[in-house]
Amino acid sequence: MGYLVGLLVIVLAGLTSAVLYAPRQSPVVYPPPQGSAIQESYFAFQLKSFRRSLKECAEYWEIPWYRVQKLIDNNFEHASKDLQCLIRCAGVNSGWWDDLDGLRYTVIESYFQPDADDTCYADRTKECIDQRLSSCKTDCAKAYESFMCYLQQYGSLKSSEEYIPLTRLEAIQVAVDCINILQVSDDLLNQISQGEIPDVPEVHCLYRCQYLGEGVYDT
Repeated sequence: MGYLVGLLVIVLAGLTSAVLYAPRQSPVVYPPPQGSAIQESYFAFQLKSFRRSLKECAEYWEIPWYRVQKLIDNNFEHASKDLQCLIRCAGVNSGWWDDLDGLRYTVIESYFQPDADDTCYADRTKECIDQRLSSCKTDCAKAYESFMCYLQQYGSLKSSEEYIPLTRLEAIQVAVDCINILQVSDDLLNQISQGEIPDVPEVHCLYRCQYLGEGVYDT
């Protein structure tokens, strides 16, 4: 529960009730709310494969696909600086890399499949990351070496689409939207902003809305 509380405290600390309830443009389009019932998720969480992230980043960086394909054929080894930045971009695009927070372990692990008989992959990967990142001087190099440690030590790179967790800013946006959708009262907002979370149906619905919005819960 602390995660949602933290988000709501951040939201409420910088926004008055007038701002919360004021008409505004949102990147996510919702149907008109009907009471506090949400029958279906209309939020914009994503599923994406690593290959798709690479393709999108190759377009962003204007890197010809034949160079990316050559990198893939070479098991991503010996990447030039611009291709290391391509891997960083794919990491940001896939949700497993952030320049401020670094590697998001639980996210990158969803893109790899360990061998069923391998019991040491996690320790090997951690040791690899500790060794390689100590000499990295750029974010591109750090993201690239992190990816290579997972590729070489953790398991096989999946081709499937994986869930991309929302960024902190996106999660805050979901919290604001849920407050508006569910028409949370000023009294309850004030309680939540002070860290007091009453065990009432309105709060339960708020949590449900947040988890629907982040794509981690479905009815």
